[in-house]
Amino acid sequence: DVLDGASSTWYYTPARSLADLTGLRQLPTVKLKVTSRTEPHGDENLTSVTVENPSTHLAMFIRLQLKKDQGGEEVLPILWSDNYFCLMPGEGRKFTAIYQRKELQGTTPLVQVAGWNVVGESFY
Repeated sequence: DVLDGASSTWYYTPARSLADLTGLRQLPTVKLKVTSRTEPHGDENLTSVTVENPSTHLAMFIRLQLKKDQGGEEVLPILWSDNYFCLMPGEGRKFTAIYQRKELQGTTPLVQVAGWNVVGESFY
């Protein structure tokens, strides 16, 4: 983005032009390797998720969600250690999600992974 500093106020700076991100459509698709594990901690559950990018391409804007069974509603409220992230080729990261066990309503928690150039939406 190119900002218009001459038109700036103390609370807002307009943009003269916006970045051209159309090249992102050309990113090759990536299949991620994901593992997850859920453990009880008192009235809460802690779900640990490891996401790895075994490809030779960038994996962009990866989003993690915890679902109540496959195709079920998202578990909310939830606190993720991080989300909407990118992985470089060969990179892996670990994440945690903490939530009240009662929010599962007796269902099995499943991690759903999606991303800008990630193959499909997968459950783990």
